[in-house]
Amino acid sequence: MIPSAPQNPAIAWLLKELRGTFRIGQIVITRRSSLQVRHEADLETAVDKLKKLSIPELRALVQSNESGAFRPLKSAPDLQLGWYAEPTDSELDLVLNTVYPGAVADLYHFMNHSGAELVTSYRAFTSRQTGMYRISTQLTDAEVLPVMVACCDHRVCLKTRLWDVNSARAESIVHNIPCFEPCALMLEFARKTARMNDEQRGCNPLTASDLMTIKKALEFRLSSLTLSKVADFSDDLNKRRLLLAEAKINAALEI
Repeated sequence: MIPSAPQNPAIAWLLKELRGTFRIGQIVITRRSSLQVRHEADLETAVDKLKKLSIPELRALVQSNESGAFRPLKSAPDLQLGWYAEPTDSELDLVLNTVYPGAVADLYHFMNHSGAELVTSYRAFTSRQTGMYRISTQLTDAEVLPVMVACCDHRVCLKTRLWDVNSARAESIVHNIPCFEPCALMLEFARKTARMNDEQRGCNPLTASDLMTIKKALEFRLSSLTLSKVADFSDDLNKRRLLLAEAKINAALEI
């Protein structure tokens, strides 16, 4: 007999939708004899090959990736493998909020309410900023677009961006984690980009051949780059900075 659903409406909704398996981000929730949560890459791995984690152990595991680097963004696609948890129905909320804070609640509200009512556009979000982040309002619409493309690329974040420069955007939820407004990382990336754009103004443009050469070099580098130092935008090899350069090159080449 399946235990009664917890009072949390988002978890009650998820358990109703479960029907065998439910994926969110990089994890899969299954119900056979009991609830089980594991990495999607370990779905077919025998349970005796995985380490069973308590909630405190899971909380420690999600703090770093396979290489040991700190994960400031829990929706980054670098969740460690090799584990599973077996929460009760009442513990599922805590387990999911440990791996993806707020994700199930956001998905529940998106699926059961008008998504546009929950969305804050880039302009609305940055208009509230003061101090050093006020510069983020100075990016033109054309300058904001590659910043959004780079910062929210699926290679660095599993959330589905539902906001745009000036409005909401219609989008299917790919990894079951909706994003209703720019995050702190996006805000810092926009601030850094605005500073870099100031440095760049007046520079001579590169030729199309130059841009294509750089594009190929970026693609090669991005294929092997990990998500270390996620929020260090002063690092020339920061993955989001490379993705930003790629987005700008694609725009220049009209790709």
